[in-house]
Amino acid sequence: YPTREEASMVTTDPEEIEKLMKTPIYRAKGCNKCGFQGYKGRLGVYEIMQITKEIKKLIAQGAHDLEIEEAAVRNGMRTLHQSCMSHILNGLTTIDEFVRVLGVVNE
Repeated sequence: YPTREEASMVTTDPEEIEKLMKTPIYRAKGCNKCGFQGYKGRLGVYEIMQITKEIKKLIAQGAHDLEIEEAAVRNGMRTLHQSCMSHILNGLTTIDEFVRVLGVVNE
């Protein structure tokens, strides 16, 4: 189970922090097969935005990227953060790897 400090590195939402602290997660240990890194192979973290009429309109109007992202999320896009959190919760990666790839969330 992650500590409060670890959970706070991947989310700022107090409810998500509490939920994550009650969720068993994996930690990288290392062995001969992985070169003592704790990871083997690669795992994609994707953010795919479907260009809807609303998104096209926002782009044409020169909207700020955050406004475009909010519209995309409303229409079902999963952010990199959400994708990586899903990998942590499914035991496919670790909080340390999340932070290495995406950084601490409040940075």
